[in-house]
Amino acid sequence: MPVRIVIQPVPSAASSATSAASDRGVYILGNDVVLEYAICLFRSLRDHSPQIPVRLIPYDDRLSRLRPWMDRYHIELHEHPDYPSFDRLGDELMDERNPGHRMYRKFAAFTGPFANFLYLDIDIAVLAPVENLFDEFERSQAEFMTFDNDLDNVYTRSAWRDEMERTGRTKGFNAGAFLSRKGLFTRTELLRFLGEAREMRDKLIFQYDQPYFNFVVDMKGVRHERIAELNSAYPDKQWGDQVPIERQNGAWKLLTPNHADYGKAQPFIHWAGHNGGDPFPNRHIFYHYRLLGESALRQIAYRLGDHWRWRVGQPVEKLATWLMHRLRRAPANARKLSGLFASKTRVGLHS
Repeated sequence: MPVRIVIQPVPSAASSATSAASDRGVYILGNDVVLEYAICLFRSLRDHSPQIPVRLIPYDDRLSRLRPWMDRYHIELHEHPDYPSFDRLGDELMDERNPGHRMYRKFAAFTGPFANFLYLDIDIAVLAPVENLFDEFERSQAEFMTFDNDLDNVYTRSAWRDEMERTGRTKGFNAGAFLSRKGLFTRTELLRFLGEAREMRDKLIFQYDQPYFNFVVDMKGVRHERIAELNSAYPDKQWGDQVPIERQNGAWKLLTPNHADYGKAQPFIHWAGHNGGDPFPNRHIFYHYRLLGESALRQIAYRLGDHWRWRVGQPVEKLATWLMHRLRRAPANARKLSGLFASKTRVGLHS
């Protein structure tokens, strides 16, 4: 029999005044383009934490397909009067306009209603109640808590980075998931740090918001802790490429033989670096939550569609792209051959 989701009532948009006073809440960034990831995240979050308020920060205005799912899982749209001002942080830092700079909109969470908040990228599936993470944060003295280190995708190797590491001024975190508190960063501070970051652009690795986010945390000197440092029961990484992660004794655990974190329960899984169209590792977890509550027939059809796309659709698409490239080059190649033939003919006539 298919598993059905039972969702307990949570504060709706109509009772936003009540949710605005909440001490805890979750922010997600997304749009219609990442609908499949969004459904997986919504369902996994509500499966484990049905009561917690959740808000979606819009990546852009493409939300028509996402809104019915937001309504179904009680995800409130996070309104902000000037999202483009966050986009411009990335534009000005890199001296170019780039749609990816909309990732800077996650900074809007620091001016939102929740006293303490968890931010999650859309390519995440929640594997345990997020309230546990808030508990760890609130027991600590931290102002900012992260879950994955990623220094080589933050700063270039340099004497400055070496000194930052030596003095403990940087941890190099993945900016796709973090826990923090309202008001930690102000718009004035973000603009000031932007000027400083521009002067050190050669030391930043372009990963959209991630290097700048690390920079402002490091330069302000906030009390930053990684969850594995606060509680060794948590694994050092939540990255989706760690295999296998399987369900065991009621929890999703990393079961890589001889791994330092073998047997530790994962609070969530983050498929960073995957676009959703490839058969990424631990996809069984994606299927579990993406198809939670669906009929057996629908689950079979979804999986077959995935396998058809990877085994037939994508190879055919690559072949078609290759053929089109060859065909576009064919006239130029023909002219080259014609010119070569003509030159050889002229040489033959004069020899």
